[in-house]
Amino acid sequence: MNLKTVKTLALISFVLVLGIAVACIKHVIPIPPPPGPNVTLKHGLLLYLPFDGNIADSSGNHLTTTIINTVDSGGGLTTDAHGNANSAWGSNGTGSYIQVTNNGAIQYDSAFSLAFNVMVNANNLVRQSFVSSVNTINADGPGFAAGLSVPNSTDFCFGVDDTTAGCGNTNGGNLSNVADTANFIPQVGVWYHVVNVYQQGTIYVYVNGQLMGGKTNLLSHSAQDCPQATINIGYWWDKDKESLNGKIDEIRLYNRSLTIDEISALANN
Repeated sequence: MNLKTVKTLALISFVLVLGIAVACIKHVIPIPPPPGPNVTLKHGLLLYLPFDGNIADSSGNHLTTTIINTVDSGGGLTTDAHGNANSAWGSNGTGSYIQVTNNGAIQYDSAFSLAFNVMVNANNLVRQSFVSSVNTINADGPGFAAGLSVPNSTDFCFGVDDTTAGCGNTNGGNLSNVADTANFIPQVGVWYHVVNVYQQGTIYVYVNGQLMGGKTNLLSHSAQDCPQATINIGYWWDKDKESLNGKIDEIRLYNRSLTIDEISALANN
């Protein structure tokens, strides 16, 4: 082998190694969980709000649901993605929301999943919370938040606090672990199906069945689930309302990570 051949091979090897390194640096989305063997959408279901003419929980756990801030007349049942009346929750961003009180049935630790359909009326750098888990009075025990919650950004994000934060954490309701999905900027008037998964220290965000973003290496492998927190539909907390300006439907909360097959089934339903 002559010197020219050796130099050529060395150059090719260097380019290949560099290419792999660059690919690894750019690959920031976690590897998705493996496909599941079947679809079992009732297993582990903690909360289910289908909005079939009412705001009742249909999970079988008999969770109490209450409309808050009704005096502003900014929220109520509305049409869903198919135009069916009284089949989705709608709000105009002024603070009306649904609060779900935990009767002890909502419990999760190493894994949970939050799924919903959502459509926004506006996306203009005004933060909106689609679904959250926090004490709305004092922001104690923030567990998770899904919405347009990153300041000065119009893309969707899903934030989770693990158990290292502690249920006495006020911190203005801030969440320390946020999966920022820069490739998903909800367009006005368009319905999307979103699934947010927490699995042993890793966050995944799926939009219309496709993996869009995530975050790895959270400090703990257990998500924070505080008894004083309520599930809030279209709201964050009283001093930072981040109220939904749009519609939301088919809200599901599970005490496990959904499989790829189950995510696909929900997205195509």
